[in-house]
Amino acid sequence: GQAAECGRYPFTVVPDESFFVDQQQLKLQEAPETVPTGEMPRSVMLAVDRSLVDVAPPGTRISVLGIPTLMSAGGGGKNGDGAKSVYIRVVGL
Repeated sequence: GQAAECGRYPFTVVPDESFFVDQQQLKLQEAPETVPTGEMPRSVMLAVDRSLVDVAPPGTRISVLGIPTLMSAGGGGKNGDGAKSVYIRVVGL
């Protein structure tokens, strides 16, 4: 037989049969007092979920335990050889 056309969005969310997880993105920036005069502080993106969401309000100084992960930053070809950026998947705060 012939395959049926699924259309552009063949999937739908079934709320009663779904499991949702809180997620949050944070930007971790080095402490201003450690940055040399005239330079911008460096930063890295953090991905947190579940019980770690809303643990660190903006401006809070934290220590992070996490897994550095590469993420494709767009561009590139079929081989995935485009630009990459780093984010940290947080497992503890």
